[in-house]
Amino acid sequence: MKLPSKGKIIKTGSGDPARLYYVPIAKNVWLSRLTKPLALLGKNYSKILEIGCGSGILFPELKKRSKKVVGTDIHPYLNEVQKNFPDIDVRKENAEKLSFKNNTFDAVIGISVLEHLSNPEKGIKEIKRVLKPGGVGVFGYPIRTRLNDFVFWFLSHFNEHEEGDHKYYGQEITPILEKHFKIIKKEKMFPNIFQIIKVKK
Repeated sequence: MKLPSKGKIIKTGSGDPARLYYVPIAKNVWLSRLTKPLALLGKNYSKILEIGCGSGILFPELKKRSKKVVGTDIHPYLNEVQKNFPDIDVRKENAEKLSFKNNTFDAVIGISVLEHLSNPEKGIKEIKRVLKPGGVGVFGYPIRTRLNDFVFWFLSHFNEHEEGDHKYYGQEITPILEKHFKIIKKEKMFPNIFQIIKVKK
């Protein structure tokens, strides 16, 4: 996987684990939560939307897959992200109320985003609305387990995660995706604390 240079990656919030992608040993685990969704996403799209783009760590890989990439988030550092990635259309957008027209994108990707939404079903409906017929979505989010609770508690003590930051988990999110999309593939990681899912409109 092609990562941006470390200097381009900024910490966008207290729960942003961006630096872990560059820490020896730790990066092997954290990168896998990106490489597996990217493999599911595939290539050759005309327009890709990333919701919750953070510091833009996926941008180089998404550019390999589409000439037009739009990254959205709500954090206050988007101007800096745009400067670091001038070939990406970076916008401040709430995933629960996207400004894009219907049927705009061939693909949508969102890693560790849906669990943070106030109303994940509203966000999922918006994603469906802006996807073209036959368009695909790839999402990753945590599954609630005792192990996961410990991992997030542990990371919070190193300022790599904000304890209690997740409003929802896979147990609530997956059924909503199944309600609104055709499920193409589901995979679990680490071994059973992170869900990756590919859907089709």
